[in-house]
Amino acid sequence: MVKGTEVKRVDVLYAAEALNITDLVEQEWIMDTGCSYHMTPKKEWFDELNEEITGIIKMGNDTTSSVKGIGSIKILNEDGTVVILTQVRYVPDLKRNLISLGTLDSQGCAYRGEN
Repeated sequence: MVKGTEVKRVDVLYAAEALNITDLVEQEWIMDTGCSYHMTPKKEWFDELNEEITGIIKMGNDTTSSVKGIGSIKILNEDGTVVILTQVRYVPDLKRNLISLGTLDSQGCAYRGEN
């Protein structure tokens, strides 16, 4: 009986660890050279969101997704600085958060990638 209880505890710890990994992935932003706009499925992250601006975007896999609004999001970096992304598309169907390097470039931002 004690042995069965120990197995259950291990299962619960494993599930909690998997949840933490998923949470981290959902909070990451992917810098994408092929993405036309900054996009996120996280409505709660918007400081400002105009839901009257809607549309359709074509995804990299040739499917389409609905844009349910455009707004701005503040991102807190690891060093404590805050970056404000503007013209971010709210796309509920997305699985990940995307930063468009083309949009950053057109806005005069500099970026550097490192391994």
